Amino acid sequence: MAFDVDNKKFLADVYNITEPGAAVRFLSRMAKECKSKAEFKEKLDETERILNSLESDIKADGKDLACFYDLTKQCLHKIPFFSGEINFGEHIIKWNLSEEDNLLMAQDLMVQDWYDEIKPVAMPERKDLPEGFILRLAGEGDVPKLRVLINLSYAELGEMGMNFVGVTQDEEITRDRMIGKEIWVIENIDTKELVATIALNVKETAEKSMFYISQFGVLPEMKRNGFGSYLIHHSFDRAKARGYNIIQLDTAIPAHHLVRLYRKFGFEIVEAEHRPRPNYPSYYMDADVDNYERLLGESVKK
Repeated sequence: MAFDVDNKKFLADVYNITEPGAAVRFLSRMAKECKSKAEFKEKLDETERILNSLESDIKADGKDLACFYDLTKQCLHKIPFFSGEINFGEHIIKWNLSEEDNLLMAQDLMVQDWYDEIKPVAMPERKDLPEGFILRLAGEGDVPKLRVLINLSYAELGEMGMNFVGVTQDEEITRDRMIGKEIWVIENIDTKELVATIALNVKETAEKSMFYISQFGVLPEMKRNGFGSYLIHHSFDRAKARGYNIIQLDTAIPAHHLVRLYRKFGFEIVEAEHRPRPNYPSYYMDADVDNYERLLGESVKK
């Protein structure tokens, strides 16, 4: 079952597969056109044949595809690509998710287990901000810079096909979404550039009162500097200071990297839903402040 490919784009996708989550996303795109696991395996075999035909191009690029083959084979073996293989029963009915959402959720939960086998969840170390940066509350005068920060930090999710408000929000929406919230930003002291942000507010339901995280983002070029982890740690401080023991957030089910990040801080999935506007199903995740402090203590001992 041959299929047409753009060699340059195809190889770029393959080269980008360096970790399980990327392999799952690659294979998920392929699986959408398949009606059975056998058909999917046939398509994967065809992919291997195409790669073999492009061997000279791959060598010219100086790439090693061992990682691709290893991860895709593990994915094929481990991930239930078709929803009939996992039955969420009453939970699927309760959450009102479609069959496709059921599949996404099955993949995501399996990826979490898989990651835990390869690299167990561990809370990021609590560190001070790098020299030259400060944490402060944002105000009206920060709206233009805050809008730019949020657009840029959410661009990756937009490129993944998810219509998060943050991808395209303008200054008016940015201003509206600041109302009634603590908007914390990390700022470069010298350039006055905002490099990371998180919004915190109180959320009340019939069952519980909690702190709520939203509009969380870090400039793409500033990631892996600990700014995101710093803000999440700070969120627990603020919840405790204001007398709340539960923090909640929501994130897209297909955003495996975000689900993984939040789980490192003790967040667990408590609910899922597919709201009218977003084109993706979401998880609601809760974390207990006392449990966070226990996990933090354990990470310090290590």
